[in-house]
Amino acid sequence: MKKKILITIADGFHYRYLIDTAIVKRIATQYDVAIVTIPTLVEDLQNYAKQNQLTYTVLAYGVQVNKPKMLFRSLYKKVLVSTAKKLTETLNIKNEINASRKKSPVDLAIKLLEKSQSALQLLLKKLELSFADTLVDDIFKKEKIDFLITSTPGQKEFDLPFLFYAKKNRIKSVSPVYSWDNLTAKGPFYFNPDYLIVWNEIMKQEGIYFHDYNEDTIFACGVPVFDPYPAIIAAADERIAFKKSLGFDSDLPVITLTTIPQVYYGASHLTLATLLLKERNVSLPGFLLLIRPHPMDETDYSSLKTEIGVVVDEYGSKPDKSLKNWKPTNDNVTHLGKTMKYSDVVLNIASTITIDAACFDTPIINIGFDIKSNENEYEGSIARYYKYTHYKHIVDGKACFIAESFPLLVEQINLYLSNPTIHQAERKALVKKQVMELDGNAGERIFDQIVALIG
Repeated sequence: MKKKILITIADGFHYRYLIDTAIVKRIATQYDVAIVTIPTLVEDLQNYAKQNQLTYTVLAYGVQVNKPKMLFRSLYKKVLVSTAKKLTETLNIKNEINASRKKSPVDLAIKLLEKSQSALQLLLKKLELSFADTLVDDIFKKEKIDFLITSTPGQKEFDLPFLFYAKKNRIKSVSPVYSWDNLTAKGPFYFNPDYLIVWNEIMKQEGIYFHDYNEDTIFACGVPVFDPYPAIIAAADERIAFKKSLGFDSDLPVITLTTIPQVYYGASHLTLATLLLKERNVSLPGFLLLIRPHPMDETDYSSLKTEIGVVVDEYGSKPDKSLKNWKPTNDNVTHLGKTMKYSDVVLNIASTITIDAACFDTPIINIGFDIKSNENEYEGSIARYYKYTHYKHIVDGKACFIAESFPLLVEQINLYLSNPTIHQAERKALVKKQVMELDGNAGERIFDQIVALIG
């Protein structure tokens, strides 16, 4: 009898990570599978099953947490952070910002309790009960689940009651970690999955040091969303056709500006794009500007759409800051790969896009300066992101420029356009360090590892 596997897909990002990489497809051909997802992705998963002749159950689960539970869960997280023996530099930076805010009664109470570790541990045990969910209990019992695969190690509210139930009932669990910052930027896990599957050795050591995993419970398998990249790299040059597909009809170089959510940079990408366009044929040569909004960036870029040589490329997926309604198109990753391949310079703010671009040996500039219209547009300065634990590896590797002012950005763009081989060796080293093997087989390695864990 086949073992029954429960897989959670918390949002469109994790749909792309687990579905578009064929990881779920491989699992569903070997095991009896149930997938729990948000309501907006149910139909997509059902269609995917039909298209690929797969048989699995799709269950909708909407996170509904009342105010008391939300308060208890928030308190649980605060206690976890306060009792953590090791905090990343990212968490220290975030805590410095939090320290400047007015302290709540809850914060003051935890500060007093810190004098008694036994009291804090008892409090944690009591607060754990806020993660119980009868709907989740029913899913596990009705589906007779043998093994759990979660989108995240518990960094999405969606996954928490599933991990809690699995822990309480001794059902083994694994999380194929979606992103390279997930082990250092989000704080201690609420409930450690039994196993983690990560991108690289850096993340593996982070899991061991910060989250108490060991060599036998965390595995580095590569980056499955990059699996289409080797074929794109090897393919014949389609630059002209790709640029035309975007709406460009010129052989001018393409500067691609990839954005981050508004909460981190306000509407400053729009300001930055406007500044760049003013320098076109002035301090910069003629260029085409491609803006690729982050799935959570709801900035209105319509004012730029009338500009000649400017394209805003949402690629069929309207941004949504909640991610509840954002769905990646089936060839989302392939389109991103081609965008990186045919861009001449890629601009971003401390983003994974730096690694995507490096896979194609495309020059990268990280934006390191603020263009705030007012102090309340977003909190702090984006310069702090370059001190974050995961991003320090990029900074130290010197695979790209960091522009600390707009004049410096203009200078750096000109340098790369005149000589794209600058930092070429460093970009290659970056890919080796972060991706390990860019061979198109990371998804297969993750599947093989999951099979070994299920037993």
